[in-house]
Amino acid sequence: VLAAGLAALLALLLAAPPAPGPREVEAAPLRTGARLHALDLRGSAPESWATLRAVYRRREAGEGIPTESTYGLLVVRVPDLPEGQVRVRTRYISIDPGPMRGQLGHGGAELSVSPQDPNAVWRVLPHIIRAEAVGTVEASRAEGLAVGALVRGGWGMTDMAQVPASEVQPLTEHHRQQPSLALGVLGVTGRTAFFGMRILDPKPGETLLVTGAAGATGSVAGQLGKIAGCRVIGSAGTAAK
Repeated sequence: VLAAGLAALLALLLAAPPAPGPREVEAAPLRTGARLHALDLRGSAPESWATLRAVYRRREAGEGIPTESTYGLLVVRVPDLPEGQVRVRTRYISIDPGPMRGQLGHGGAELSVSPQDPNAVWRVLPHIIRAEAVGTVEASRAEGLAVGALVRGGWGMTDMAQVPASEVQPLTEHHRQQPSLALGVLGVTGRTAFFGMRILDPKPGETLLVTGAAGATGSVAGQLGKIAGCRVIGSAGTAAK
């Protein structure tokens, strides 16, 4: 349910045309967070463009299933590009339900109560939905990142983002053939499987059991096991998976 709702929201987000000019903020400004890069607009002068962001509007009680009212879209004015930052147009966003449920305090995740902790912003709603993304640099005030560069980062679900250049990773030429791979098999989920298998160091002829084998990490782990010459058994949470 979470993934389906986010997928529908994401389709609206990426299909939206660029904002033609200054627009009113439609809800309380998002607050800054070291991991979220949501810009604090209080006291900022209106600028010539805006960004569309997918946000959490409410946190369901207990282990409640997310509903349509859990999410929302905000149009937010963005200030001039600061020195050392880049403005990125989002091309691909990764939907990873596990970490996203953690942002709402489900699945055993602990919400921070310390204002010094960058995750304390999780207590502030609405806030941007955190996610890994790939985008193209449209403006730059940072050395080493030119306009047109393809980058990956954790700026969240927004059609455009302003982030410190130190917190995005330039993608190599081979990523340009299929940039979305930087969020899958060459991204966080794929790297989790890769390094986990390196630690496990499976040998040909061994039997490898992969739990969560239908997921983004498990499916890669299973394939790596086959490459290593193992007999691979996969389990999943439901018969459909």
